[in-house]
Amino acid sequence: MSASLDFGSLRPMEPVAVTAPFDDPQWLFQVKWDGIRALAFVRCGNENEGIRLQSRRGRAMTVQFPEIIGEPILRLPHRGLVDGELIVLDEQGKPNFQRILRRERMGLPAVIQASLSSLPAVFMAFDLLELDDLPLLDRPLVERLTLLQAHLVVGERVQFVEAVPCDGIALFQAVQALELEGMIAKEAASPYLIGKKHRAWKKIKHFRRLDCWIIGYCEGERGRLASLALAEATEKGLRYIGNVGTGFTEKEAARWHQVLKAQQTAIPAQGSPFIPVQKAYPATVRFLEWTGNLQLRHPLLIEARIPSA
Repeated sequence: MSASLDFGSLRPMEPVAVTAPFDDPQWLFQVKWDGIRALAFVRCGNENEGIRLQSRRGRAMTVQFPEIIGEPILRLPHRGLVDGELIVLDEQGKPNFQRILRRERMGLPAVIQASLSSLPAVFMAFDLLELDDLPLLDRPLVERLTLLQAHLVVGERVQFVEAVPCDGIALFQAVQALELEGMIAKEAASPYLIGKKHRAWKKIKHFRRLDCWIIGYCEGERGRLASLALAEATEKGLRYIGNVGTGFTEKEAARWHQVLKAQQTAIPAQGSPFIPVQKAYPATVRFLEWTGNLQLRHPLLIEARIPSA
């Protein structure tokens, strides 16, 4: 294995974010699975040895996922390096980011073993960087995928991520209908650029919209506004759903801070996620999904009229 592909030092290729899906006969489109990026180093043919998992940033994750390293991943006796995503499915069969985070953060062997039945992981393989000591980085993506599909051992714990040619808009509509995270568009002829974020790969996320209320704020360094506290209307009143810290300029943040500070009702209790205010102000946000504790994941403020101070 070449030095650039060494365990712990390798950094994967990354996509750039774009806002809209598209069709193009020179591109391939894959579902973006909501999980944790993982590189599988398949170093020997034994089913229970020689497989190591590395995170996006080079951290070892082998111990946390024994059900994955217990699979051959590549057909015996082949060895290689597979790029993919680790996911955990919920009861509806959809990837759940909070569940895979719980698995990643486990350290005690007994806890990890107990999680194998309640939070089993799946490795979604979508690229092949090396096969039998032959680097494939300069090969076109379409060729790497053909080799991956031919050599991958697909099963309950390991899956191949299909690539749809040309029809990105239709795939993204299916992603939206299934309420999945998004889609990755990749040039069919693109090489694999280690550690690079490049426009040969593009990610299009499926964001949702929500009309909600601003009910408070948080302060950061130097007493400046850090985020706005949000709530949704329910039959029992307004329910806190998290904070949003993006989607407004520094000037808008300063104006919001002035308005909300004048409306502050009391000094918040220690550990409170925000400073409450007397009035609630309407807002619209976009967000990726609801978390397990019913708060917004990755919210961004789209619209909110700043009242006069």
